[in-house]
Amino acid sequence: VVSIHCSMVNVKKKLINDPRNVVEEMVRGICAVHSDKLVRLEGFTVLLHRNINTIKANQVTLISGGGSGHEPAHAGYIGDGMLSGAVLGGVFASPSTTSVLAAIRAACGSHGVLLIVKNYTGDRINFGQALLVARTEGIIVEMVVVDDDCALPEGKGVTGGRGVAGTVLVHKAAGAAAAQGLPLTEVAAVARSAAAAVKTLATSMTTCTVPGTTPTDYLDNKTIEMGLGIHGEPGMIQKPWKPAAELVEDMLNVIASRLQPSTVCVQEVVNQQRPQSPTRHSLQEFKFSASSRQPVKNERAVNYEASEENPHNTRTLPLSRKVTEQRHPESKKNTTHAAAIINYEELSIITSEETETPAPPPAPPRYNKGDRPIVLMVNSLGGTPTMERYIVAYDALRVCRRMGFEPVRVMVGAFMTALEMQGVSLSMLPVDGEDGALLLERIDRPTTALAWTGSSTESYIVKSMKPARAPIVMALSPRCADPHWVITPTAVVAIEAACDALEAAEPQLTAWDQIAGDGDCGITVQRGAVAVRAVAPMLAGMNAAKAYGAIADAVAGSMGGSLGALLEILFRAGRIHLLEDDDDEILISEKERRGGWACCGTRVRKAYGPDASSMIVDHSGALYAGTNAIMSIGGAEPGMRTMLDALVPAVEKLRKSQSRDDWKKAVRAAEEGAEGTLLMEGLAGRSNYINAELLKTVPDPGAKAVAIAFRAALEATSC
Repeated sequence: VVSIHCSMVNVKKKLINDPRNVVEEMVRGICAVHSDKLVRLEGFTVLLHRNINTIKANQVTLISGGGSGHEPAHAGYIGDGMLSGAVLGGVFASPSTTSVLAAIRAACGSHGVLLIVKNYTGDRINFGQALLVARTEGIIVEMVVVDDDCALPEGKGVTGGRGVAGTVLVHKAAGAAAAQGLPLTEVAAVARSAAAAVKTLATSMTTCTVPGTTPTDYLDNKTIEMGLGIHGEPGMIQKPWKPAAELVEDMLNVIASRLQPSTVCVQEVVNQQRPQSPTRHSLQEFKFSASSRQPVKNERAVNYEASEENPHNTRTLPLSRKVTEQRHPESKKNTTHAAAIINYEELSIITSEETETPAPPPAPPRYNKGDRPIVLMVNSLGGTPTMERYIVAYDALRVCRRMGFEPVRVMVGAFMTALEMQGVSLSMLPVDGEDGALLLERIDRPTTALAWTGSSTESYIVKSMKPARAPIVMALSPRCADPHWVITPTAVVAIEAACDALEAAEPQLTAWDQIAGDGDCGITVQRGAVAVRAVAPMLAGMNAAKAYGAIADAVAGSMGGSLGALLEILFRAGRIHLLEDDDDEILISEKERRGGWACCGTRVRKAYGPDASSMIVDHSGALYAGTNAIMSIGGAEPGMRTMLDALVPAVEKLRKSQSRDDWKKAVRAAEEGAEGTLLMEGLAGRSNYINAELLKTVPDPGAKAVAIAFRAALEATSC
């Protein structure tokens, strides 16, 4: 244990015991929790359907798998109507041929086995070798390779697109076909059709780290990577970060350019035929070079059309330039499934001059006559919060419709991940025409697979209802009809200055709150400041009570959280105070009245000057009423390390006199109160849970926000 701990000093922290044993321990946990649905094949990291014997006696069985680290893929898709088993390799490492063969033997029945494999070299080789050996044993087995990734240009090299999140949709379509009782050839055809149709592209904000290794995050906070795989390997391009809506549009443009032409009549479709990828439909027509890895037309390729020797038109591995069909010596004479023996000795070196330059893909088609129906999958790469998934989903829905696609099914979740990578992939599966309708019906069929979340069956229509109006409207007091009982231009200047200062203070408020709270104070205050700043110009000349209500509405609609709720209480209670009809009298000088500052802070019945009968808005009384409401409803008091430690002393300075000097005193009181929170114990809000020693290092961010607002308002209205 000590040696393991020492060896992990410089590696990324993870919730593991031993990085050398993570897959084994994960499998144990899966089996312990889901023993009612899964069974483990003894001696292997192979998981099978609990009722595998019943399933293989009645239908084609489906096996998939690959390296671990992509959970819930693939074990999460074992269930009725999807996979029958999954073979798990090490983290980002293909499972061995032995493991795959063991899974085939355990799952094979009289109806045959279909292997669904992601297009990675290790997976193709190991699943393909197992397929060949299984055939020598008389097992009926076929394999479909999924290469839905759009990162690699079509026709570039022999590797082709990687198998990524779209593989899950292939599982679903093929699983439904198998559950319907279709024969192996038809189930394989369904899988191939779905694999050919679905297209995927990923974008990530971060890389991922294999357990037990040192982090290698080469992406800074301003850079994203587009077109990366599910193993943390570099993508097709690094580019500056963009807002989600722009990234989504970039991704969907690439994906749309790679979709197969629509099978239905449309008004305007690209006439140019796309060049066929050498890794799809015609893999066996190409030979592979061990060095240059370039595809060249193989004149000696085996004919894989249905024949007596190959009745299922089986798709096997394109590993050699010469693939010869031989019967296994131990196979029976009448065996209809021959074993393809790979001749590794005849691998040749082929230069790039022998290859043809692929044509560039056409521009994304625009379907002007009837939107093309698709299944849209928004997949988290592992570390993407649910919030961000749905932001991406909404942007993707809007872009799809603008491009002429109708997402008739939408799936949002973590379907195929890359450990803790923060990013998303988008997959588009067209379901137009008769074949598409049948494919969609199979996507919709029920399954008991643990990780299949289903999809929205509604078209993209945002439903909403109008909010109900408040049933009771408080009548205005007589003074509210007075033309002087309004918000003055000076008050608007003060409000705007306070909002600007709070918006600019976001980084500092956030830094303080990351230590003294949950880190959201800065952005919450900033949202509120922006919202109030937007309505501020409309407040000039507005009835004071109505203006307070408008500010409360802006706060309520933008901030959220406890701070937003408390500030809403402040302005709602202030509004109620202004609606009340009392006879409190506060005196101010004519000079202060002419300077306009008094109009920001006091209500009077009598004043010095010729217009002594006019009434000035009582902002100080409104703030006092609001502060008391906060203490009454929220339960906090001064001295508990909250915004009240700045707000209460400031408001107290304004209660008896409204001279400019008293406003200066109020600002100083707010600032001193905010700084005083450094010495206070957290007794309310998030700070109540924070270590006292940490709290001594930063002031309360809410109190500092109050002080910042008061200071900005004072300085903006200086005469």
